[in-house]
Amino acid sequence: MGKLQSKTHLHTSKYRADGSAEKTGPVRAVQQYSPVHADAVTSVAALKPDLCVSGGKDKSVVVCNWRSGAVLRRFVGHEREITKVTCALDSNRIFSASRDKTVMMWELLGTSGPRQHFPGHDLVVTGLAVSPDASHLCTGSRDNTVCKWDVETGALLCRAGISRNLVTHLCWVPGEPYVAQASEDKMIRIWDSRELQVAHTFPGKRHIQTCCDVSQDGRYCVSSSGGFAGEGCEATLWDLRQTRSQVREYRGHLQTTASCVFLPRGLAPAPLIATSSYDCKVKLWDQDSGGSGRFSAPKQRCAATAAGAAGPECRPRSLCSLPGLPVPRRSGPAGLAGRLRRRHAALRQLRRGDSLAAAEQAHGAGGGGGVLTVATFPAEAGSLGAALRSPSRCPPAPAAQRWIQSFHFVAPGKQLELFR
Repeated sequence: MGKLQSKTHLHTSKYRADGSAEKTGPVRAVQQYSPVHADAVTSVAALKPDLCVSGGKDKSVVVCNWRSGAVLRRFVGHEREITKVTCALDSNRIFSASRDKTVMMWELLGTSGPRQHFPGHDLVVTGLAVSPDASHLCTGSRDNTVCKWDVETGALLCRAGISRNLVTHLCWVPGEPYVAQASEDKMIRIWDSRELQVAHTFPGKRHIQTCCDVSQDGRYCVSSSGGFAGEGCEATLWDLRQTRSQVREYRGHLQTTASCVFLPRGLAPAPLIATSSYDCKVKLWDQDSGGSGRFSAPKQRCAATAAGAAGPECRPRSLCSLPGLPVPRRSGPAGLAGRLRRRHAALRQLRRGDSLAAAEQAHGAGGGGGVLTVATFPAEAGSLGAALRSPSRCPPAPAAQRWIQSFHFVAPGKQLELFR
């Protein structure tokens, strides 16, 4: 076993896009919150800049303020565990899919019961995508079908099925009537939601496609692959314009890459992509060059936040970008140096025990957006925690690694932990 571990460690560089050594950012836990779910967290989504939605194996959907850890709403109605949650941005509507074969819509300011039901699939629902105007909903299932629904009435408008098309994820293309879909048949498909027909199918990959996301400008799609021991485990960037071809791959994970997401512009000079994997890593990639940095979830840290419970390592499985956070206006060395000083000041204030929100208000340490990550870890007890990642003094690393400002929520079991 020792030889195998040494061999894997020796050759991990060949799985990286540029062959260079990765930079792991330091993470310091600064605040603990009470448990959010009674069982493992399975999915997260951003509702508003300071609110996130999570679904869990405890069959509940929870809305919480990630700044304070306060649970604002808890929705219960599904008969089995939640598989996916999504939200209509700039609205109060939340959608949840479950192993009970149904989808439900909840109102943030409404009653505790579901506002609308969407029954109709024959197996577990594994994909959710809501249109930009929140008028239509697309759902996908392991029954090989994709359905389109009217949000207001709950009526089934269209239903399409493809053999072996076990849906793993759905994502609406911003500003377009198209929906991107990942599948266990190793394909990425683009659906025309108007007639619910396949508009394009990208060349098949070698492994199951676990997730997909579309850039805000609608030009690119990124998908993530299953795999093991570094075989597969990559994220792939696809061009959604006329060429509709593969642009590049991002290699560096050693186990299944469970989720991928485009980060909001403004975090770094270059556009970024985030991926999470069962190898206990969250990686940030330069979209154009493929260079990466990473945030690790060490064994000892997961065990500590899980109250010492024994079990497998923390395995991130869901990502979501946080929109609407303030973007620094100044650019160049002076602006970067100023933000660095403010971030160090915020870190010192957090070490004195002040809250994350107070530190951000006092020092303006907000980023341009963020990423939400959920992991599963069997734990007897857990809490919503927060941690601040602050760059060291001008480390010799690319700007995309040096000046990253992002939020990372990692949930070992019932927990959500904040990395920044």
